[in-house]
Amino acid sequence: MSPPSYRASTPHGKLYRDVLGKTIPMQTINPANYEMLGKMAKVANGRFYRALDQNQLSRVYEEIDRLERTEVRIRESVVYEKLPPHLGRPRRGAPPP
Repeated sequence: MSPPSYRASTPHGKLYRDVLGKTIPMQTINPANYEMLGKMAKVANGRFYRALDQNQLSRVYEEIDRLERTEVRIRESVVYEKLPPHLGRPRRGAPPP
């Protein structure tokens, strides 16, 4: 769930701010060809979503979460490098690792 935001009208539309007063970046596509976007989604065997407000956007994300079932595996590795003696020695008085 996203934090609450505050709206203010500007000559360029709505300005959204988070609870700390920081501006929330918003990107819009105007004018958008929604019919064409829907056709593109159909051709690609996908879905087209249009959200006009925060509630609709939340519902879109909830549906995407229900549909998306890709398992993600993360592999981590650590690389150790031998340092030259003058770089590998602890400083005098430094706590042990």
